[in-house]
Amino acid sequence: MKKLIIVITGILLVGIWGCSNESTGPNEAFSDEQAIIAVIEEVESSETDDYFYANLDEEDEVEFIEEEGMLQKPILPLRFGRVGVRPIIKDIRIVMTSDTTATALFTKILRGRFVIMTMDSEYNWIRVNKKMGHEFKRIAHFVKRGNEGDDLRRRWRVKEFSMVFGQSLGVVDSNLVRNSVEISKIIVETDTAIVIEDPLEFMQTRKNVFTFTPGTEVTVTVYVENSSDNAIQVPAGRGTELVRLHFARHRKWRHTNYYKHGIRHLRWIGEENGQNVYQGTWTVRDWFRVHHAVIDVIDNGTIFNDDIDMYPYNSVTWSTPYLIRPLN
Repeated sequence: MKKLIIVITGILLVGIWGCSNESTGPNEAFSDEQAIIAVIEEVESSETDDYFYANLDEEDEVEFIEEEGMLQKPILPLRFGRVGVRPIIKDIRIVMTSDTTATALFTKILRGRFVIMTMDSEYNWIRVNKKMGHEFKRIAHFVKRGNEGDDLRRRWRVKEFSMVFGQSLGVVDSNLVRNSVEISKIIVETDTAIVIEDPLEFMQTRKNVFTFTPGTEVTVTVYVENSSDNAIQVPAGRGTELVRLHFARHRKWRHTNYYKHGIRHLRWIGEENGQNVYQGTWTVRDWFRVHHAVIDVIDNGTIFNDDIDMYPYNSVTWSTPYLIRPLN
């Protein structure tokens, strides 16, 4: 995966770049790069077809979901989550691969704090704050169709898009990746099984994006490698990280009663070739529209130890859009 990112970055450096902050009036000539940016902005502003959303900001401590069955030493986390600061850093870089094709590399950086909420012996709330930086990357391919005289904003179309690969950034140098946990494989099972080994190579389209009907049971299996020298097992003799499935996440609909996102814990089921294996089954009950799901792996030291030097924020995430369609 890292080799893939390096190769893509190298290609982009010699290509023609588009800036996501530039805009052109409706009566002015658009360049291809600006037209693609306009298409991206149209997707991101859509209430029904926002396939490009990527975030894990809980925004406020009141949004943290209460945790159960956690380790009691050295701290007992009752709730925890990410609280971002504004503005979120966003970059979209575009390379023209031919006269009629282009590749876009999306990068978003969420900075803020990872908060663990616990209680002391007198039942007073205590907050442990850890500096947080989390980088999200996605690749999308575009194609140009239609006639030369047509508006470029209508000629460029989204061909396919990858999942989102996310990872924690360092505390000292917050521009560098700093994590000891890696997802090596995810298996998504309904009637069939889909194996994903690289989120930036797993491409989807609007027509073949993950699609479920209400009531569908989805089993997710996640394989995790943890190279930490001070890994904490929770409970003892079991996994060294917490693995969660976030679902029904949205750019616009987070704070409504109908679209509030949810979280499911995946249970540790054993080891395989030195990797921890986690599994869980999720019953889909979302409303009809595009939603987003995230596999969220957090090193146990991040959650269960308040030593911010030995156990800083340490996480990796893979996420994807999915579509809920009616039964008939």
